[in-house]
Amino acid sequence: MQEIHTLELPKLPDASDDTQLWRWLRLMKARKECEMEALAKEGIELGKVVATIRRLSADEREQRLAEAEDKWQWSLKANRDEGRDEGIEIGEKRGEKRGFKHGEKQKATIIARQMKADGMDAATISKYTGISKDELDGLS
Repeated sequence: MQEIHTLELPKLPDASDDTQLWRWLRLMKARKECEMEALAKEGIELGKVVATIRRLSADEREQRLAEAEDKWQWSLKANRDEGRDEGIEIGEKRGEKRGFKHGEKQKATIIARQMKADGMDAATISKYTGISKDELDGLS
């Protein structure tokens, strides 16, 4: 069983609890350059992240590339979802069709048994139920 934890950034306390998690959440919540700068000084990893954020934010080409990557990822997801839904729909239709045919066959078999029990001849039973004479021989 997997656990899911929800972290609400607005509820993040302003005072640090000296954990790496608090620093990362604080970075995600940061809105001002000075906040990011202060966090960058607290650790190498955060410093690298802040530097990457600055580089991506400053370079229009990088921003366009990041946007294109996001759009491409969303497009892939949408196509996957659409394909999955289409596959489910096709599968359901096939299942319904098979079930309907199976049900028709069962009903014809029941009727053929009743007709046979009433003494009707095989040719007549076959004519009205669609069951072959060989199949009729196997019915009890």
